[in-house]
Amino acid sequence: MIRQSSLSLPVVARMPEVSVTAVATLLALLAIWVSRVSVLGFGVLAALLLAVIGYASIRWPRAVLVLVAMSAILDRYVVAGLLPASYGVATHVTSETLLGIVGRLSNQVTFPSAGLARAVTGRSAALLLPPGARLADAPPLDPRARNLLFIGGLRVPAHGGQILLEGMALARDAGHIVELICVCRPGEEPTGQLPEWVHVMHLEGPAVDQLLPGVLATVTPYLRTPYNDLAMPIKIPEYAGFARPMIVTDITETARVVREMGSGPVVSDTKQGIAEGIAKVVTAAPQALAEWGRAARAWAESNTWDTRAARVLELLGIPVQESVPNG
Repeated sequence: MIRQSSLSLPVVARMPEVSVTAVATLLALLAIWVSRVSVLGFGVLAALLLAVIGYASIRWPRAVLVLVAMSAILDRYVVAGLLPASYGVATHVTSETLLGIVGRLSNQVTFPSAGLARAVTGRSAALLLPPGARLADAPPLDPRARNLLFIGGLRVPAHGGQILLEGMALARDAGHIVELICVCRPGEEPTGQLPEWVHVMHLEGPAVDQLLPGVLATVTPYLRTPYNDLAMPIKIPEYAGFARPMIVTDITETARVVREMGSGPVVSDTKQGIAEGIAKVVTAAPQALAEWGRAARAWAESNTWDTRAARVLELLGIPVQESVPNG
């Protein structure tokens, strides 16, 4: 919870949100354009942009808080691709400084994983608020199902698309005839010629639930990287809501959560590891498969987005007037 300022400036009060947003956007675009021709010009425009953000924080502290909290994401995925590489250190330092200021001004600071808490604060004893789960309309698990489900893009090497495809090929060569359903946005599907047992679909949200009758397990083939070890993919809670066994690679935070759930095998981040995980699931007794699925669903039911929202309200000291059923 942020200690909000009680400043009241007549000029500030008259400035509409649209005007401030337009000015900030124009300054940001100009700074990006000028950065390619003048360091001094970029510095001046960046300073003006920070001044506008400071001004906006007086009027709309909560909205600015959201922007600052997203600054690291914007720095990595938006700004880094638009500015010259030589500006990377400056933008990174700026985003980290803004986050540090927010942390100092906040009564409560939460992290999505213990790994990220350690990276930022140097200790694991932090308030955690990981992603929540959507409780899917999941039919009972059919042990005869032979589809593995992956949701997300497979073009980023760290997401493990190569070991997933190669591992599935090894499993099939060993007699475990499984197929892959890859649900992703257009343009995020694996590149190149795909085997006939890979099915790419562009679905979202509840539409994915229609696939579950034919799904034996979900799979998260992420490679071990410094970031992957720190974070927990949002797909892990999503998969838990499907009530299916979960095959995950041994990346620190993901492996910890899945082991605590007891929801499936944790394997090495290699094609052999993926093949071994598939073999464990395909050859498991129906009772073991059902238990993995029940464990995943039980965790999801205790960690819905409604639960997360209620926790935020609790941390903010806002009473919950009524509960909203999870949709």
